[in-house]
This record gives sequence, structure tokens and C-alpha cells, in this order.
Amino acid sequence: MSRKLLLLMLLALLIGTLNLASRAGKAKASGTIYIRADGSIDPPTASISTINNVTYTFMGNINDSIVVERDNIVVDGLGYTVQGTNASYSKGIDLTGRSNATIRNMNIKAFSYGIYLSNSSINNISRNNIANNLAGIGLNYSSSNSVSGNNMTGNSDMGISFYCSSNNSVSGNDITVDNGYGVYLTNSSNNSVRGNRITDNNSGIRLDSSSGNSISENSIANKYAGVVLYVSSNNSINGNNITLNNDMGIWLSSSSNISVIQNKIADNNEGIRLDSSSNNSISGNNIANNEYGILLESSSNNNSIGSNKITENNINGIYLYSSADFNSMSENDVTNNTDWAIILYSSYNMILENNITNNGGGIGLFSSNYSTISGNNIANNGGGMRLDYSFGNRISGNNLTANENENVYLVDSSNNSIWHNNFMKKTQQVIDYHWSNPFVNASINSWDDGYPSGGNYWSDYNGTDANHDGIGDTPYFIDANNTDHYPLMVQYIIPEFPSFLVTILFVIATLLAFIVCKKRFPSK
Repeated sequence: MSRKLLLLMLLALLIGTLNLASRAGKAKASGTIYIRADGSIDPPTASISTINNVTYTFMGNINDSIVVERDNIVVDGLGYTVQGTNASYSKGIDLTGRSNATIRNMNIKAFSYGIYLSNSSINNISRNNIANNLAGIGLNYSSSNSVSGNNMTGNSDMGISFYCSSNNSVSGNDITVDNGYGVYLTNSSNNSVRGNRITDNNSGIRLDSSSGNSISENSIANKYAGVVLYVSSNNSINGNNITLNNDMGIWLSSSSNISVIQNKIADNNEGIRLDSSSNNSISGNNIANNEYGILLESSSNNNSIGSNKITENNINGIYLYSSADFNSMSENDVTNNTDWAIILYSSYNMILENNITNNGGGIGLFSSNYSTISGNNIANNGGGMRLDYSFGNRISGNNLTANENENVYLVDSSNNSIWHNNFMKKTQQVIDYHWSNPFVNASINSWDDGYPSGGNYWSDYNGTDANHDGIGDTPYFIDANNTDHYPLMVQYIIPEFPSFLVTILFVIATLLAFIVCKKRFPSK
């Protein structure tokens, strides 16, 4: 063999080797790639290989979409990239109509959908990096799929999108940095979103017209809202860590029968907000360092707020505004908030057995009527209780102790029943103020329940009890319009309310308030 011929053969071998290396390492732009129903790869020159028509592995980067037409397979990207051009309606991995397919270990970017499932079930999407798409993963009319351990960043519309999809599991994903919504569910039910890190996006998790979903144990910190429910019902928000600069930690709008349980909600503008939402339960949450701990407004009625810890520098602990009526607040620990512990601009509510201590103010009622305030410990606040232009309220069985200013501050508020409370203060217990003329006592209230039931215990009462019936022989004078005729000689013993009794009392009070309202304003 001549030297010239040998050199030509070596050159041809070198060129072939370089072409093979180029195929393996560079993106191939050969058009859409199909994994056909018969197991074949179309075109056969695509950078995907299989030896058993079950496991398909990448041999290089791919510059187009992959359409999977075969069930019961594994597609392993081995760390290679599927790259699109941001074309409209494009899909990185298309799993339409597929079952039991696994998509793993690939980078997917610059598509309308990074991974798209439609009418698909029992598929597994795991350990992928999905970035800079319109939506990272989209599920339409799909059920029983698992999405776990993926990293999703910069998907401008949403990280994971559900539409009319049910019984899917989303767990252990990092959905971070500039996704529009982390997870968005529309008309979807019975899905589990658990243990994900959803941070630095526009919003964390949103449910629209969706029911029966479980949102649990996620870490959520975003620019606008942590968890949003709109026109949704019968969902559970449980055990999430919703912190750091969400504008709203949890927002329920026109939603009902939602359980918000045992979440940590801190350092947001509004911790939990309800708009036009009814029959929800908010319990066992730890809420701190928000402007509003819990805010109800715009006809949010018949909600239960119980056993929450609303502490440490919320400006207002619980705030009911704009016809947020018929709600129950019970057994909450509301402490160390800078303004009011509980403040109402609403009526027909129940405030029962709360611990209200070390706040700027205890309980404030402003144009709030026919509410029941009972069994509360109100101590060491700037002021104990304030009523402005409020009437028909029943205030009984409360301990008001060591509040810095007055225990009760009245501003043009009459026809309230205030008895069987313990007022413990050495200086002025009650202030009755009239805005137009501060020298006139304009409020007229009832301060006792007659004999022998009695009135209130006043720590500064100096009367005697000659017949030892536990009732003072002389009235306790408050001002010209307000007198406790039967002051108690010893502190009133406040009974404990079992939780089931609180619920029963709330239902009864709601019915009675409705009857009173019907009598006062009969239909024509």
C-alpha cells in the first residue's frame, strides 16, 4: 500500500470520527422527532437510541420537539437539552394520550409548553430542568400523573398548569425565580401539591374553580401572593411555610369550605385574606410580622377562626371589615401586635375565649352591632375594649386586667349589655365620650343582669355586702347614664366553653340575629 493511499484512509477515518462526535455533542435540527407506537424512532437519525423499545436515551442535544406515541416507556435525557424557538403552541415533549411514560433527566427550554400532557394518565415526570418556556408543564384532562423533583425557572406564564385534571401528584419540585405562577389549577380536583419550594415568582399557587385539592407542606415566598383560591371549594391548605414578602400569604376570593390549617405565615403584607368567602375554617396557624394577621372583608360570612397564634408585630391581629358578618373567633392567642388584637367593622360576630395580651389595643368595635364577646382574657394592652357607634352587643364573662389605659372606651355606643365581667384597674375603668360634645355622656348601656344574677366585678369598688349575698349594697356609679346596680363583691368565675359548645352557640346566635333582623326590617 502506498504512503499516499494510507494517508487518504487515515484522513477519511478522522473525518468520520469527527462527524460522529459532532452528532453526539451538537444539537441536531432535523424537525420533530417521533417515538412511534411500534417502538421505532422517526427519523432514525435522531439523537435518541433504544435497544429494547422500552428505554430511550439521548445521545446529544435536540433542537426540536419530541412526540411520544408509545406507552409504557422511559425517555432518559442523560442531561442533554431539548431546545425550542419559542414558537406558538410548541411542545418540548408531547405526551398526548399517553400512559405509563417516564420523562427524566433532561433540560427543556424555549417552548410554549416544556412538557405537555393531554388525556394522559399514570405518567412520571421527574428530575428535569425546565426553563424559559411559556409554561413548564401543562396537564389538560389528565389524571393520576406524578410530577416530582423537577427544577422550573423563568417560565413566564406558569411553572405547572392544570386544566380539568384530577388525582395528580406534584411533589418535591423547585419552582423558583420568575415563573408567572408556580402552580395553577383550573377546573381541577383532588390533586396533591406537596413539599415543593415555590419562591421568587409572581405568585405561588392559584386555584380557579377547583375543588378537593390538598396544598400541603410547601415553602412559598413570592412577589404577589402565596396561595390564591378563586371561586373554589372544599380544598385544604395545610402545613405550608408561607413567608417573606408575599403581598398576601393566603387569599380566598369567592371561595367556600376551605380548611386553612397549621400554616406558618410570616413577613407578608396580609397573612390570610378572605373576600366574599364563606363557611371556611382557619385554625392552628402561626401568623407573625404581617400588616394584617387575618383580614375578612366584602361579605365574608360564617367563617370560623379558631386556635391560631397571631403574634409578634402584626399591625392588626384579626380585622373584619365591610359586612364581614356572622363569623366566629375563638380560642386564638393574639399577642404582641402593634395596633388592635381584634377589630370589627361588621356585625353579628362572636369573639369567644381568646387570649388577648400585650397589644396596642384589645378589642375594637366600630359601627359593629349585635356581636357576642365572652370568655376572653384581655390584659396588658394599651386599652381593653373600645366601642364606637356600636349597639346591641353582649359583652360578658371577660377578664380585663392591667390594660394601660381604660378597660372600656365608649364613643356614642348604646343599648349594649355589659355584665359578669371582671374589671381590674385602679384608675378610671370606663370612659364615655361624645364626639360633638366631650362633656356630655351620650352612651346608655346596661351594666348588670338584675338581682340576683348581678353585674360586674370592679376592683375599685368600695361598697359593702351586709347580707353576704355577693352583691354590693350600693351601685357602682360610672357616669350620669351608666350604673352597675348590682356590682359583684368577688371576681366572676368564667366557665370554660367546650369547643363543640362554641359551635352550637355560634349557630344559635346566628339564627337569633337573623330573627331579630327580620323583625326589625320586615320584607314588604
